[in-house]
Formats: sequence, structure tokens, C-alpha cells
Amino acid sequence: MRKLRGILTELFKSPDAIDISFTSGYITYGKSKRINEKTKIGRFMKIKNWTETQVDDDDLKSTIIFTTIKGVHKDEVYKYCKYIVNGGQQAYISFYNDTYLLYINSDVIDIISADASLIEKLKLQYREEYDKFYEIEELE
Repeated sequence: MRKLRGILTELFKSPDAIDISFTSGYITYGKSKRINEKTKIGRFMKIKNWTETQVDDDDLKSTIIFTTIKGVHKDEVYKYCKYIVNGGQQAYISFYNDTYLLYINSDVIDIISADASLIEKLKLQYREEYDKFYEIEELE
């Protein structure tokens, strides 16, 4: 768990500049009842400063509801990530700031950044944990 906290500290240097987005529910076409996803996010953080966006998906014949919460504290993100790593109920939740996007489930932590040098630094720093299976070899 120390490494998890270390990763979060490295990614999210400003403790309150973290936003999260997740699928919070859906409404099937022709129905009026909203079905909520069980994220359990409210157990781990104060939900304030949130917005919902509804996106129609004709392939799924549903309206998907995405929720974004702005200004989440790093300690709240850590508590939720620890819950997931320890086998808690997973949801499609991403944590992000201006530099990184993080997605976590019980198996992996995915980190995305537009700055390749920052990703290389993380690969070196966490080389023992870093899964190289999908790494693309440089062609010579």
C-alpha cells in the first residue's frame, strides 16, 4: 500500500486538484426509470461540486449518465483506490488532473499522460511492478 500512496503522491502533487469521472447510471430507451451504478464512492469522499452529463448510445439503446466530481482530495482518492486493490466493488472511475489520468482495478493501475517523459520516469521508478508485456519494442 505504500507504493500505491507513492504513485498517487507522484501523480497528484496538488492535493485538491484531482477530478474524477465515472459512469453513474443509465436510462434504457422507452423507460423513464434511471438505473444507478453502485460505485460506493460516497463512502470514501465528500461529494460536492459535481455535474452529470447524459450521452445517448443508440447501439446500447440507452442514455448513459456520467458524473464528474471536481476538487477531490488526494487522501480520498487513496482510500478509494485501497478499497479497490483490496477487492472492493469496482466501477469505471478515472482520476485525473492536467498532467495524468489514472484508472485502477483489482489487477492493474493504468496511467496516461501526454508527456512521455513523465511516463518513462514512472516506469523507471516502479520498474519492479511495471508490466512490460504490452511494451512496444523500439525497431532498430
